[in-house]
This record gives sequence, structure tokens and C-alpha cells, in this order.
Amino acid sequence: MRVIGISNIITFLMFLFITFLGCVLFYFTFIESDTISNFPILMYPFIGISFLVPLIVWLVVIFKFKIVIITDKGISCFYPFILKKKQLKWKNLKEIEWSIFSFGKSYYRAVNLKSIDVEIVLTDLEFENFNSLTDKIPNGIDLRKEIDVEQAKIEKTPTIIFIVLISCLGLWILYQNICHKYYLFSVFIGLLTVLLVYLLNKRRIRYSKVLENLNK
Repeated sequence: MRVIGISNIITFLMFLFITFLGCVLFYFTFIESDTISNFPILMYPFIGISFLVPLIVWLVVIFKFKIVIITDKGISCFYPFILKKKQLKWKNLKEIEWSIFSFGKSYYRAVNLKSIDVEIVLTDLEFENFNSLTDKIPNGIDLRKEIDVEQAKIEKTPTIIFIVLISCLGLWILYQNICHKYYLFSVFIGLLTVLLVYLLNKRRIRYSKVLENLNK
């Protein structure tokens, strides 16, 4: 049975948000040309950084985005933006490295698969179904337990706090938009808040289960 990698929805939304901010800044800087003259000179470096960040983000997406398919025989990765393909058969697998890394004050899991001539890295920053993908790696479930526990210990409490903050912020923005009769935008904010809370709560449940199993 094959498993196809599903992009991490929260990461995708974060990239969209960064791009949206970059587009808004571009509009008010170049389209509304009078706006830039109202900024203090000290703000100019921050404006430059705000332009560079979305550009860097999408350069990373172009070079790193991959479609992953894992079967009982091996793993295939296709990089559609740079037209590159990698393939690794389990029988040729020489080394597996599991690790935790930080990105944006959150901690994510990674696995580095190596053969003699191929190296493939999978992370749960990239893939929503990281567990399903790595379950297909030989002895993947057992080898992943240590980083599962490490991530759960670090991330459980911040995730709960983030759920509360997102809920409160979403409700406040929703209330403000309804008061000003921006009903269409209110629907969008409501759906986005529900989606984020649902995804974060899924993570919280997974962290709880990992820690519960540890205490048994």
C-alpha cells in the first residue's frame, strides 16, 4: 500500500500569510506612492526586510517543495518546480537519522534517509501525515518513539496556549467585522479560526497520547 505526502496545512497558511503581508506592503509602497514618504527613515530597513522575507520564503518553497510517495519497497520524491526526482529502495537504505529542529519557536521532527548515492529528508514541518509516511520506513514506528516523546514534552503546553490565543483573536476579529457589517470577511475569519483550532487540537491530542503511552 502506498502513502502520499500531504502538505502541512499550518505551514502552508503561514507561507500565504507572509506572502499576503509582502503584497500589502508592496501595494502601499509602490501603488499608493504617497505612503512611503510618510514612513520615518528608520523604517526603511524594516520595509526592505519585509520585501526580502516573502522572496526568501518562496525561493525555499521552489527548491524544497516535493511530492512524496512511500510504498513497502521504497520512497520516491519529485520536485516539480526544479524538475528533479529522487528514489530510494529500502533494500539500499544504509542510514536513518532522526532529529528535532526548531523553526519559528516551534519544534518539528525530521528523518534523514541515506543510501550510497541518495539522501532524502522528511519533516513534519512539510508533511501533515509525517507519522503515516514514516510508519512505512523499516522499523520506523519504533525508531521514531524517542523524538515523538521529545517533541510532545516541548510542544504540548505551547500548543494549548496557542489554541486559546487563536480562539480569542479569531472571535475578536469576527466580532469587529460583524459590527462593521463585513459579513463575507467574517465568514472567512470564522472558517480560518475553526480550521486552525481543529489542526492544533489534533496535535495536542497526539502529544497527549504520546505522553500517556510513556507513563504506562
